[in-house]
Amino acid sequence: MKSINKNTVVVKNEIELQNVIANNTSVVLAEQESSLQNTNPSVGIDLNSYNNVVCINRAKKEITVQSGISLEKLYVLIEACGWSIPCIPSNSKQMLCNAINHGAHGSNGQLLGNYIVNFRLISAYGKCKEIKEEDIEINAVKFSLGKLGIFSEITFRCEEKAEFHITATSQKTEVWLTTLEESIDTYDYLKINWFPHTKYMYIQKGNKIDKSSKQKKKRSLVHQKDIQNKKKSIYGFVKKNPKAIVRANKILRNLFYRKSKEQIGSLYTTTTSRTATSNKFKTSWFLPVGLLSSFFQELEAVLVDKDQKVYMPAPVEINFLQKDSILMSPAYQQDVVVINYETEYMSEHSVVVINQFFRDKGAKPCGEQLLHLSDIDLKKLYPNYKEFQKLTNTLYT
Repeated sequence: MKSINKNTVVVKNEIELQNVIANNTSVVLAEQESSLQNTNPSVGIDLNSYNNVVCINRAKKEITVQSGISLEKLYVLIEACGWSIPCIPSNSKQMLCNAINHGAHGSNGQLLGNYIVNFRLISAYGKCKEIKEEDIEINAVKFSLGKLGIFSEITFRCEEKAEFHITATSQKTEVWLTTLEESIDTYDYLKINWFPHTKYMYIQKGNKIDKSSKQKKKRSLVHQKDIQNKKKSIYGFVKKNPKAIVRANKILRNLFYRKSKEQIGSLYTTTTSRTATSNKFKTSWFLPVGLLSSFFQELEAVLVDKDQKVYMPAPVEINFLQKDSILMSPAYQQDVVVINYETEYMSEHSVVVINQFFRDKGAKPCGEQLLHLSDIDLKKLYPNYKEFQKLTNTLYT
């Protein structure tokens, strides 16, 4: 166990992880803002070196890894086994334990945690607890907000590797909304990038293809690294002039999101970003799928109202989640749409108005935002939070 500074300890095995937690009154993952106790952390835990494969069970298609592994490394290992995970969050650079705590997900699938069948958790007292798929607590642990302890080892059950034919096309928002339900039912993968102030969306959709298919590899989709680099220069001036977001959105769309493109490959190779991105300015909300059409019509009305002076940068990312049984999941027993937007280039006025609009329309915060909410707020927003608390209180007894 090694200290990289006076407040951060590098952990390389489970015993070291238990010791550092047991011997400190409050700890926090070095790359995560959630802690076991909501106080100023006395020590940070760096899990970047705790990133190895523990075991592979080929008969069950299961892989067990240490929690500090990056999603990118995990996906590469899984694909090398000839397997896949149907849920692929777009940011593959994030650490696995953080991804689970944030409720990471793909699109037209489920939470990443839904494909986990075994956890080893370290409690606030350094005690290790194993949670198996038959245990009632597992539906709390799969999305635990970091409140149950720090993950040590995690086991995924995978599927046979599948290839997808993904296409991306630009379409007017009003036209696409009329085909929303059909698209959700038709495609194995569906993700939308919406461009506020332009009346356009960029739709990525696709289905699994037969392994025996002779289709040729297609030209790749938009490269996220190119977009992120260009976006900084395009939006760099909008802080002084928020209205300039309207023009910036059009420029970004014209550069990267007008032409139709397609690609054949795994979900990992076709839909993830191998560029490190931060969640610092990301805001996420969810609402039932059936409300999306009217929601967007009303939101666009707010954006075109000149008196409101509200501007949103592009793209706004829209993902679809299938219902599940995870207690704190936004998709608990209902299909939902998750809407993500970045506030980095928005004026304070626009952020306040947009966030209040989401609340007024019945949308609920999700993802990393939940890590900053009090127990009182969580009880108001999530009916299952009381049951979640009950399970957390008995987990280590």
